[in-house]
Amino acid sequence: MLEQEKLQGRLSRLKNASEGLFYPSDVDEPFTVFNWKVRDEPPLEKERVREILQLSAHDPIQVKKLDDLFGRLTTPQEWHTDEDLDTVEQFQELTHILRKNLKKIQVFYVGTTEKVIYLVGKTPEKYWAGLKTRIVD
Repeated sequence: MLEQEKLQGRLSRLKNASEGLFYPSDVDEPFTVFNWKVRDEPPLEKERVREILQLSAHDPIQVKKLDDLFGRLTTPQEWHTDEDLDTVEQFQELTHILRKNLKKIQVFYVGTTEKVIYLVGKTPEKYWAGLKTRIVD
């Protein structure tokens, strides 16, 4: 039971850190926490993600790094307003919380124009978990 309590605490930290944040897109979709409840060894391959999400072989999946996803969102710019800078700090904190609670983080983009982004990492309890959101390119 202790393992499940630790996992739930970890997932709660991810939820709290992502609260109120939206990835810039044509839709304002919040981040949601997930736990795939699988214990595969890293790295997680695209075919295994297809299987977990019950996708067809035709559903496109791209793999990216966390820094590719959040790099520009965690970098303050001279032209940022105070509100923008607050958002940058929130994304910096989210990145810190993700790295503190998940190892071997991978980012999977699933779809074409409308995509679901999965930020997936291995918890110390050996589960694949993370955050997801939806974007429109």
